[in-house]
Amino acid sequence: MNRKLTYPLMGAMVLILLDLGLSMLLQNTHPIPLTDQAWLAEAYHHPNILLYHLDALNLIIAWVFVIFFDQLKRINVQYKALFIFYSLGLFLMTIMNRAFLIWISMRFMHLSDMTLLSLIHQGRHDAWWTLPGFLIQNLSFLLLAFHFIQNKTTRMLGLLGCLGFGLLSLYLILIRFISIALMVMGIAAVGGLVTLAFYGVLINTLRNRSI
Repeated sequence: MNRKLTYPLMGAMVLILLDLGLSMLLQNTHPIPLTDQAWLAEAYHHPNILLYHLDALNLIIAWVFVIFFDQLKRINVQYKALFIFYSLGLFLMTIMNRAFLIWISMRFMHLSDMTLLSLIHQGRHDAWWTLPGFLIQNLSFLLLAFHFIQNKTTRMLGLLGCLGFGLLSLYLILIRFISIALMVMGIAAVGGLVTLAFYGVLINTLRNRSI
């Protein structure tokens, strides 16, 4: 049964590493647009890059993680509430994400610049509209990590998760006020690396025992 938990975690980790690789690859050639004109230029000339900048890959990763939470509640009914909570965040993220909506709409219909910009700003990573979905997903893992802290054998795993997802949750809130700044991106980078370590340790833990 533990394999049903480790497989989605491993799949998500591969996609997260791909996300990190794309971020480093694109930061010089295709940085995140900062102006309306830059967003429009990217939409018209680099629509696939726009998909990435509007969190299309993060949405896919979120859908992979729901498999993990689904298997978790199948193994232990006490995680059912956590699965529902995560699913709520996934639902909000899915309906507020504008990446695929824009990508498909631009191929089958004409969007005015004003409409296109409106959709882009609604679905941006730092938009208030997208905060609930992202935050609930982070809090879901934070609650899972807190659960691990209660058990002596998984306490360090829990502390690792609380640190990583705590930093990412802080980043998600700060980016709405400070926008893209070195300090905020530093918090995101550290939080991201710690959560990757959390997933790795969790996979290793699942290979040896049940949770």
